Amino acid sequence: MSKFRWLIVPGLILLACGLPAVGATFGRVVPVFGGASDVVLDEGRSQIYLTFSGQNLLQIYSLQQQKFLNAVTTDQTPLSAALSLDGRFLYVTCNGSSLLDVIDLNSLTIATRVALPAQPEGVAVASDGRVLISTSGSGTGTTKALDHSQYRQSM
Repeated sequence: MSKFRWLIVPGLILLACGLPAVGATFGRVVPVFGGASDVVLDEGRSQIYLTFSGQNLLQIYSLQQQKFLNAVTTDQTPLSAALSLDGRFLYVTCNGSSLLDVIDLNSLTIATRVALPAQPEGVAVASDGRVLISTSGSGTGTTKALDHSQYRQSM
């Protein structure tokens, strides 16, 4: 048997290569037209938020109802989005207008627009609640940290 051991591994590799690769789809496939630039899951509301750069829209998909709800119009060219730690706000970077739209998810309106020194590309929320924004333009890319608590008085 030891003289045939060298045939086992190559034989298993050939067998594995000969089998078709099969991927599993789980959940439900939902067609999205227009190309979403970012997707955010809101587990608390059982919703998915999709940013559409070409249409200046935030689409909202209900996981419970399995359909798209009313869309929110954003400023120009929304690229990315992030959910606040408390789940009340969605931060959307609007590259074409150099703004951060702060969307109140209870009223589905833009609660605040924060002017940025350059075009925003990405956004994330840190564990302490600060909003981190990466930008490009004006010669150099930067990262800006925003303390959202300073904007809550106006909401």
